[in-house]
Order: sequence, then structure tokens, then C-alpha cells
Amino acid sequence: MNISRVRGYIQGLRCYISQSKQTANEDQQNAFHLAPCRIEKDKPNYRPIRDIASQLGHPEVKNIGLTGPYGSGKSSILKTLQQDYPAFCYLTISLANLTSNEDDAKEPDALGQRIETQILQQLIYRETKKRLPNSRIARIHHVPKIELNLRTLAFVLSLIALSLNLPSLTGALPWLAELLTTNVPTIAQIYLILYLVYIAGRTAKYVILRTGNVRIRTLHLQGLELQLERSSILMQHLDEIIYFFQATSYNVIIFEDLDRFNSPELFVKLRELNQLLNRSKTISRKVTFIYAVRDDLFPEGEKRTKFFDYITTVIPVINSSNSCDMLKKELERRADKEEVSWLNELDPCIKDLSFYIIDMRLLQNIANEFYQYKETLEANGNTLDYPKLLGMIVLKNYYPMLFFDLQVSKGDVYECIMLRETFLEQYQEENDTEEGATLPLSQLMACIDLDECEELMELQLPPLALYLILSGYIDEDHHIYTSLSYDVYISPNDRRFTQELRISKSHPYDHPVDSIAACYEYIPDTVYGTKACLHIELIHHLATKLSDKRMQKVVDHILDHKAWDFIAQYYEYWRKQKTYKKPNLGYPFDKLFASSKAPTWDDLASYDEQYRNTLTEIWIRYAELEHSTPESQQWIEANCQFLADLDWPDAEELLMELLDKHRYKFESLAFTTAPLLETALMHSTYKLTTQNVLRIANHLTQKPIKEENLNLTLIYGLGDKTLSKYINDNLPHCLANVFTENTAKESSEATILTLLYMAVKDKEHQAPFRDYLKRQRIQFHLDKLDGNLKEQGLTLPDAETRQAEILAFDCDLIHTNWEGVHHYLHEFRPGSTHKQLTQFIEDGVDTLARRDVPKNLLSDLFHAFMLNESLLSNTYEKLLPRFSAHREDAEHTHTLSPDRIKLLIDHSIIPLSPDAITYWSERNSTLLKYYLLHYRNKLIEPFPTAKSKRIVAILLTSKALNPDEKKTLIQHLTPEYLEEEQVCNTVIELILAANSPLGLPDEPLKKLFIHSTLPDQQKLKLVNLLLQQNNYQDEQIDQLLILLPKPYNNIGRSRAYAVIQYTKEGEELCQLLKEKGYINSFERQKGLIIISY
Repeated sequence: MNISRVRGYIQGLRCYISQSKQTANEDQQNAFHLAPCRIEKDKPNYRPIRDIASQLGHPEVKNIGLTGPYGSGKSSILKTLQQDYPAFCYLTISLANLTSNEDDAKEPDALGQRIETQILQQLIYRETKKRLPNSRIARIHHVPKIELNLRTLAFVLSLIALSLNLPSLTGALPWLAELLTTNVPTIAQIYLILYLVYIAGRTAKYVILRTGNVRIRTLHLQGLELQLERSSILMQHLDEIIYFFQATSYNVIIFEDLDRFNSPELFVKLRELNQLLNRSKTISRKVTFIYAVRDDLFPEGEKRTKFFDYITTVIPVINSSNSCDMLKKELERRADKEEVSWLNELDPCIKDLSFYIIDMRLLQNIANEFYQYKETLEANGNTLDYPKLLGMIVLKNYYPMLFFDLQVSKGDVYECIMLRETFLEQYQEENDTEEGATLPLSQLMACIDLDECEELMELQLPPLALYLILSGYIDEDHHIYTSLSYDVYISPNDRRFTQELRISKSHPYDHPVDSIAACYEYIPDTVYGTKACLHIELIHHLATKLSDKRMQKVVDHILDHKAWDFIAQYYEYWRKQKTYKKPNLGYPFDKLFASSKAPTWDDLASYDEQYRNTLTEIWIRYAELEHSTPESQQWIEANCQFLADLDWPDAEELLMELLDKHRYKFESLAFTTAPLLETALMHSTYKLTTQNVLRIANHLTQKPIKEENLNLTLIYGLGDKTLSKYINDNLPHCLANVFTENTAKESSEATILTLLYMAVKDKEHQAPFRDYLKRQRIQFHLDKLDGNLKEQGLTLPDAETRQAEILAFDCDLIHTNWEGVHHYLHEFRPGSTHKQLTQFIEDGVDTLARRDVPKNLLSDLFHAFMLNESLLSNTYEKLLPRFSAHREDAEHTHTLSPDRIKLLIDHSIIPLSPDAITYWSERNSTLLKYYLLHYRNKLIEPFPTAKSKRIVAILLTSKALNPDEKKTLIQHLTPEYLEEEQVCNTVIELILAANSPLGLPDEPLKKLFIHSTLPDQQKLKLVNLLLQQNNYQDEQIDQLLILLPKPYNNIGRSRAYAVIQYTKEGEELCQLLKEKGYINSFERQKGLIIISY
């Protein structure tokens, strides 16, 4: 047995033994390598494996196509096929390592020959020389060490055996002949014969093989030369290929990566080769070719189906819709379960970048390299931004050359990053601003029109690479993610920056550097006294080094050139880095204000508005405590909110020192923390305003207090002596400006009494007291106010007591009642104070109008207010009913207006009396008439006092009496009352209106005709009425007709005939007289009535 073959068997046994371990760990291995993976039978993508296996046994299916896009898992399917169906003998030919060049496009045949040569090499060189001994393709034959030693030993023994059989040789070596003459000759002869037979056999075999491998390339026949070689490499070595399949047992040939060259002609040659192999009688089995190709290799579907005997397809497991989940899953599989928190930070980034990843193998490699870089860089102490790292790995996998160039600070991506200054200039120009220097590169690019940037367009970055920059995945800190950083490393960008500093070339204050620590080591001392040293990160690093000499040079340069903008920008950078918690980083500012040339408040406060707030904060932090000025204090007092917003760690402690030392008076107290409010309260460092006092009150109560509830009682009730003293020392100011009209009317009785007391004592500032007291709800009884003051220990002389009462009146602090009014009348001096009392009554009229006047006060109050014009008419009318029990003589009302006298009459305060009638009869007929009409019910009845004719006339002629009342009055009249013309006229009109004599006897009726001045027609109507209602005798009629004026009175005197003027009433009279038989007849002639007896 051949030794090398034995070694092969041993190696195969070892592989078989480890196969179980390999299967057990296969899932774990698949999670980290990029090689094809085994597919489980229960997976959906196992279906193509079954399809191919079923067709391998079909006698007519010799060319099988496995189609699918790149990264769809074709190699995994073929690997699983070989593992799950070992009955077939597989040979895989892959062209993954064969690359094309530019010449291949010009000479397609050359590429085809290269491909065919690669296929032939993978076939022939797959097996050993011993397995293919007749192959004409030369190979180096390796002899193992053991075999070489054995051959050497056999050759030496053959020489010894030969020497024993050749005397001439033994004569030359007598010692050898002597050693072996006794027993060995027979053995030597036998060994020599066997060795010679072996040599002869090997020689014969070599000759036979060599003669069998003779191949005729060119045939010459009588001057004719025939080329027997074919142009195709495969066809040229067809005999080698057929021999290969004769000598081996392969029956399934798998071709991978043939589609990379887009050469359908190659598949035609392979199909031709397959036909030759299957038709060859020297090969006693079917040989099947399996082609793993992409779907679009054959654009025309007919050619594809014509070429393959069977086609199965692979559905990809990844696309743009699920690549996000796949990438996240792959990253999770590689991460330790205890440290997956960083995956949450990657979620948005994975969703963003997975849109571009649609190849599974590429996705797995991105996950592999991300985790490799992450572990390595973190082990080196780098602080990583995981989204940036993932973006860098995506760039590395899609554009390896761009990534490599970026590592060495060159290439299009690096050049794009170096265009930052160009982007900044364009940004400032488009937005008309000088800002933007601190913006990240991605944000800067997003805010400009990139199409207008010629330098960027010239780079022609791939879209994905440009997107990675625009999205912030790649920026100035790229070196952190492309290589390991060491203390001695300085990036090319930093090297250029340092070289420019060394020649005192200045840069923007925020010029980006990769590692300022690396730059610092190469910057000489001479730079620190120039403008070039004004670089934020450099000074920040210098502060950490506490280099006094260098820092002093920087400070001197800043002071000499008033570079306050640098100070502001440096401070802002410091704050954003959140490193200001370290005290030594304030070192530059300490030195700045310790200098004799230190900036003043005016220098900073009047500087560019863009930096003013920052410079103000710097002043407060480093200069105000020891270098305060009146101007700075005035600004601080007006801007307490600015102080309250300061948020560095020791800000509160510093502010407390400032309050304690400078005792500011803040216009608007804005502090919210307890320590600062306590300090402000302790030192009264605030102006007394409503909002400031309210904030202090809220702090003391720890409860929100509404502004409308703020008053002195609440302040005194807080129990804080400092606050109460501060308020009391400035009480007039507080009453006028703190407890304003919006405050509640809820001060206590004790507070109000105290304010009354203080107001009387402090006459110069009485106005604020008066305004505050007017807004209070509590009221006192005026007659008890003196006692209330004494109960609070507030004793006043009588004069001042009166002043307190007057002030209480003015401030509406007195209960509205008649007792208080009476007290005022008797206790206060007459004069202007009565006006106050009158105003008090006017203001409380509704209350007084609801309360009865005490009987003992009725007369005094009536004479004080009801018998004069001091009260308004409306007030007088409202209050008068309260005095209805009082009676007053008419003669006492002479000071009142008629309207008010009428009100007194309406309320019967002036009683019915002859004196009153006489009084008004002599003075005012209108009031007399009003007075009589008010008492008409009593006057129309008989009463002891005789009614004057004037009274009767007034009553009867008044429209105020209704007919029934007048009828009643007439019925009580005696004849003497009918001597008044007006009375008679009125009585006649009433009789005619009532169509009745109203019960008057004949005598009074006769008086009516005598004293009445009514027209004749009215008197004639009265006669007609009396004739109608009475059964008069002729004598009575005669008496009645005599009362009529001429010519009617002649009717009763003539016995022959009478003539009267025609009227309707006259005609009616004649008719009545005829009916009563007083006349015989009457006749109307020419406007006359002729009466006959």
C-alpha cells in the first residue's frame, strides 16, 4: 500500500471523528464566519435542496440551474446538499478568485481562455499524481520523509547484495566480504533478485505510461500541415478531462461564480462538455453539472430554459425591508448578553443604514467588523459613538479604498471633511451671519446648497459616502474609528495645524483638531504670546497643565488686544464640555482679572452684543466679588433673573457671598432655591414690590399665595421678624406700592386699628394709609371705635380720636347705621366734617333705608337732615320713609323745596290742620292744593272745622278727585258754599256728566243758576235734566224757568205765545213742557220756535 494513501486515510478518519463536534458547533460557527452555512430541513429555504436532490437521480437531467441574486444563499444550499445527500460524489469549481481586467473587455476570447484554464486546473489539480498517473499535465511530486528513508534503505541493501555477487566489488572491499561470507549470501541474492524485479517493473510501467500519453499536435502529409489542436482550452484537454472522470468517481460537478463574468458563451461550452462526458463510453456513469448563477444572467428567458434541464430558484432572506431586523439580530448574536445596552443607542442608526444593505454576506461582515472594531477600540480606552462606528464600518465594506485613504488622511472622503472652511464661508454668506464656526460638519453641510459648492462637486463622492458625511456618521473625529490612537500619534490634520502654529499663523478659535494633547507637545513657548495661541482647545488643555508661564503670555496678549470675543467663546466651549466642574479650569479667568490691566465692567458690558451675556457671566463669576463697581451692581439689581439662571456647580455659593457682601436691592427677585431666598431675606436684598414680597412669602409658607390674597395681616402672620421689620420701616412705601389695589380686603381688625393709629400719628404720609384702608372689608361701629383702639392698647387723645374716626369715615371703615350718624352729629365739630357725614349717608343710603331710626334719635336726625337740602333728592326720598312716624308743623318746612315738602305731605309727616291750610293759603296755593288733595278723604266727609269756599273750589275743580268723591262732597255742601262761581260751574258740569242732580235740594240748585257763569246752553241742559227726573207742578216749573236767562225765562211769563231761538236744547225743553202740559204746542219756523199755550 502506498504510504501517502495511508496518510490520507488517517486524515479522513480524523475528519470523521471530529464531524460530530463540527455539527454540534455549526450554529455558533455560522454566527461569526462568512462561509456557507448549513440549512436545517425545517427551514423554508430547504426546498431547493430537495428539488436538486430529486433531479440528480433523473437520467435525463444533466444540467441544473440554481438561480438567485447575490447573497441569497446559493452556496449554503449547495453545501447542505453535499452534507445531506452523500450518495453522490461532488466536485465544486469556484471562480471567486479569478478577476477580470481592462484587457478582458477588449479581448473576450482571452477572458474565456482564462476561465477555461481555471476550470481545468481545479479539475486536474484536485487529485494527486498517483490518482491520475497517466495525466500529461506535469506536477511536482512530493515524496514523504518516511518513504524517502525507506527507498534510501532499499537502495543501500541492494548495493550490498550486488557486491556479494560481484567478486570484483568484494575484492575492493575485503572487510565487507569477510563480514557477510558465512550466512548472508543466500538472503542477499534473494533480496537482489526482488529489488531488480521491482526496478524492472517500475521502469516498464513508466515506459508504458509515457507511450500512452503521446499526443499528436501537428500532422505533416506531403507538404500539408494539419493542426489537430482545438482553440478551446477545455477541448484541447478533453482527453485529460475524460481521463479525470475515468480515474475518479465524481458524478456531480458544481460551478460557482461563473455569472461574475457575464459570459453566456462559457455556459454553452460547459453544456457541450457535459454532453461529451455523458456520451463517452469510457465513463460508465451520468455526470451532472449544477450551475449557481444569478437570475439575470440570461436576459431572455427562452435561452435560459433551453440551456438548463432543470431550474430551481432561491428566494433571498434579506431585502431593504427586513435588513434592519437582520442587522440588529446579527449584532445581538455577537454581543454579550450583559452588555447589550449599546444596541439601544444604535436603533435609529441601524434603521437608517440598513436601507443600503441588501446582501446577507455583506451584512454579516459588517456585523463582524463592527464588533471587532468595538472590542479593539474600547480595549484601547477609546470612548466611542456607536452610530459613527457603524457608519465607518459600512463605508469600509462598500468602499474599501475610500476607507483606506481616509486612514492615511487622503482620498475623496478626507478631502470632503477638509472642505469645512469652504462650507463655513458659504453658510455665512447664504445666511448673512458670522456664526456657524462651532456647528458640526454635517449640520453645516445641511444648511447650505451643496450644488453650489464646486469643490465638493469635483470630488464626485459616491452617494452612500456623501450620505454618511451629511448624516454625521463621518466627520472630523474619523481617526478615532479608523485606527488605534497612542500618545505619540499625531494625525495629519493636527500636524498641519501644529506646523502653522509654529510659524504664528492664526486660526479660527474653534478650528477642529483631532488631539490637542498631541499638538501641545510640539508647540513652542514663543507661540503663546501671539494671536496664533488663541485657540479654544489649546487654552483649555493649557489650563489643565497649570502652566503659569505660558498662560500668563496668553492672558497678556488677550488684555493687550482686548480679545474679549475669544474669552467669551472659550467660556462657552468650557461650559458645553461640562468640564467646568474642575476648579483649575477657571485658571485663565483668575489670571485675567488678577492683572493690573484687567478688563473693567464697562469694557465687557459695552462689547459686541453677541458675546455680552457670556462676558457678563464671566464678570459675575470671577470679578464681581472683589472688583464690583456701582455700574455692575446697578445692572445686577435690574437683572436678578440672569443670576438665577446661572447653573455652574458653585454658582449658588458664590451668589450667596455676593448678596452678603454687596447687599443688592433687586428690582425683581427671581431666585427659586431656598438658600438664596434665605440669604435675600436675611439681608433684605430686594426692593419692596408686590412680586418680591410675594416670592418671599411663598418661600416662608412653602405654599403658593395668590397676589390678590397678599396683605399686611398675612405678612405679620408669617412670624418672620426680619421681613416684618423691613415692611414696617418702609410702611408708607409698602402700602402704596406693595399692597396695591389688587390685594384682598382681608386685613384683620387688629391690623386696621394699628394702621389707623399710625396714620393719625404720621400725618405727613397719611395718603398711603388712607388708600390701603379704603380697600379693606372690616368695619367698626363709630360710637365704639375709641373703645376698639383702647382694647388694642392704642390710646389717643380726644382730638386724635376724632381724627381717627374721621379717617375711618373717609376709608369706609364705619358700619352704616343711625347710631353712628347720631354719634357723628353730637361728637364732631360742625363745619366741613358735616360734608363727610353727608357723604357717609349718601354711600350707605341703601343700608340706612332698610333700618328703622331709633325713636330717641328720630327728632334729632329729622331736623338734621330732613329739614334741609344737604342730602341728594334720591337719598332724601329713600330715607324719608324711615321718618314716617315723625310729625312736623308746616311752618318748619320753609327751608325745603316744594318737591321735598310734597314728599313730607306724601308720608303724612305734616298732619292735616287748619294752621297748615292757613299757612299754605297765605304762601303757596300749589302746595295748598297738593296738601288738600292728599287729605281729600278726610275733607269730603263732614268734619268739625268748616270748609272754606276756597277749599271746596279746590277740591271740586281738582282732577285728582274722581266723580264719586266729588258727588260725596257735593252732597255735604250747604247753600253758602254755592255762592262761588267756580264751585257752581263745577257742580253743574258734574250733574250733567252724571245725568243726575246728585241729591241736591231745590234751594242749592237755584243757587247754581244764579252764580254760574256757564253758557246758556249748559243751564238749559240742567233744566231739561231736572224736568226729566222730577214731576214738577206748574208753579215749580215757573220758578225753574225764571232762573233761565232771556228769552227762556219768558216762557213761563207769557200766556199767549212765546218765541225762542231754535236750538236742540230749546226744542228738547219745549217737548218736555208739552209732555207735562205746561204748553199746548210749539212750532219751528225759520230758525225760531214759536210756543203756544
